[in-house]
Amino acid sequence: MTRVVHTKTSGVVSPSPSLSPRGPESWPLWQFALNFCAAQKADALEGLMERACRSVCPQVCLPAKEWSLHWTYRQGGLKGLRNVYKNLRVMRPVSLGFYEIYIKIEAAQLEPDLKRLRSAFEEACGQFGSTETDLWLNYIQMEREVGGSDSQGGVVYQRAGQSLKPELRETFIRKHALVGVTA
Repeated sequence: MTRVVHTKTSGVVSPSPSLSPRGPESWPLWQFALNFCAAQKADALEGLMERACRSVCPQVCLPAKEWSLHWTYRQGGLKGLRNVYKNLRVMRPVSLGFYEIYIKIEAAQLEPDLKRLRSAFEEACGQFGSTETDLWLNYIQMEREVGGSDSQGGVVYQRAGQSLKPELRETFIRKHALVGVTA
């Protein structure tokens, strides 16, 4: 049985590694602790989030960063989200889902901030652009919808063709053609 332990010295709630078959590397255990603290409005939640995000185990830190973005946006709004994104994006590793969550929330605003969206897409493409065709397609779509510029979308298209692994270029071209037909 797994338990959440409150350590009196630090005041931070954390999963008890001795009670879990996978120890501190168990994301479901961390997720339970985070959800529990969030539901209880515990003061220890911020410290627990930080510990999870700083975990050396990618199975914990990657979903913890995504969880933190969602939670912060729900609790602190767009300003809080931007602050957390700014802090977490420099803590490697970062998942593609992390960028997708941030981009989706930024793009959903009444007046999306094109500069912030481009910056997030650029960073995501820098890390995942050689293997993620859909990331490039979403970037092109954002340029059309938010940026209002087909020419900038064309520049992104060319960069995608150069950045993607050769075996993915044909897939990208096909998907882009399909998106162009349905757009």
